[in-house]
Amino acid sequence: MDTPAESSQGRDGAGEGKRQRSADPPPTWFRRITWYGLLASLCPLIPFPYIDDWALAWVRRRMVREVLGNAQLQAATTEVRLLAGEVKRPFWHGCLSVIFLVPLFKIAIYLVRKVIKKILILLTLKEATDRFSETFHEGYLLHQAAIGGTLGEASGAVGPGTAQKVRVAVCQACLEVDPRPLNQLIKRSFRGSRWLLVEASRRLGKALGRERRASGPNGGEVQVETEAELEREGKELSGLLDRLTSALGHEEGYLQDLEKRFTRALEKPPEVVEQGSMEHSEPPQSPG
Repeated sequence: MDTPAESSQGRDGAGEGKRQRSADPPPTWFRRITWYGLLASLCPLIPFPYIDDWALAWVRRRMVREVLGNAQLQAATTEVRLLAGEVKRPFWHGCLSVIFLVPLFKIAIYLVRKVIKKILILLTLKEATDRFSETFHEGYLLHQAAIGGTLGEASGAVGPGTAQKVRVAVCQACLEVDPRPLNQLIKRSFRGSRWLLVEASRRLGKALGRERRASGPNGGEVQVETEAELEREGKELSGLLDRLTSALGHEEGYLQDLEKRFTRALEKPPEVVEQGSMEHSEPPQSPG
């Protein structure tokens, strides 16, 4: 597996050969993974109840489909959701009170945000960093699995067993690494762009809110509007995206270590992988 700095071509132009590491810009796929990390970081900042979690799941599913599509792979909705990490965790199982508490908590947070917006922005930026980090890590490893043939089957379809094995390996690799260096890098990039992120999250929340409610004959029109909003966000956040892509692309040692751990997790015997729990898919987060 190649890190961005080792091969900027990847699937973008393998025939051009490898360039010098120092002058090697991150390839297109790496920038796209970073872009999805940035979109994921906007989701906790969305000031509309219920939309933030739905938007995060939407972003991750979209990233999975794009990664698979770039490798000429197809997956059913169930496998896409599995690879995107949409799984229940045991803490919530059997807790009927959560069904009522979570919506009330979200509404309370929404009201508090209106009162002490600036303070909550500082707190929420921590969560935004974590969402960026986990989405970037998982998207990066999913790309490696796709181009490395781990996800590919003879038919080009991703089966449930393969999807689960890859998902467990991704989670295991992310649990083993210490993401603090990358998280600090992300935080520094966000530090001077707080209000840019807040405004972008507000627009994204409105667009995805319409997307969530869309159905019937107006669904296609809303999707066009969503794509237009994503294109706009890409332009508004291009400077920040450039900085993040460049900075992350130079973390060669970290990415190589992440890939090695992922490869070891994939090489575990089937019985070991099957015992791995999808509920252990805690994202890489910075302590405190």
